[in-house]
Amino acid sequence: LLLRGVMISMVGIGFTLYWLGFYPTPWVLSGVLALCLLSFAANFFLYHSIGLISFWLERTWGIRLAVQWTQVLLSGGLFPITLFPIAFQRALHYSPFPHMLYAPAAALAGKLAAAQLLESILILSAWTIALYLLQKTLWKKGLERYDAKG
Repeated sequence: LLLRGVMISMVGIGFTLYWLGFYPTPWVLSGVLALCLLSFAANFFLYHSIGLISFWLERTWGIRLAVQWTQVLLSGGLFPITLFPIAFQRALHYSPFPHMLYAPAAALAGKLAAAQLLESILILSAWTIALYLLQKTLWKKGLERYDAKG
């Protein structure tokens, strides 16, 4: 069901881009689709990990909100990443955030070379795996700590 929704969205985006005069290659569209799927998975593991912190804390709303605002700011959601200082952009490049939003948009706009798109996919893949492992570890440790009464 999710894959069908993603595919329908990609077809709609493709027609819209064609109508607007953008002609991305199939490789670019495949890379953008890969980044979108990886972004979905990374976000799921990130926010699930934050939810799993509730094994130790009563409320995780503040943590979730802080991460959400950080993600919006560092992913290019408020303004383009290119407005940050160069040194900060270089450091930010190795975080997952610019590869979740800015990289797919830049690739569709033709501002990202094929090598940069592949690098974004690899970096986001590594972060997705790391967040998956974090989520699994928190789940395992949380279940060890969990104590039900009643």
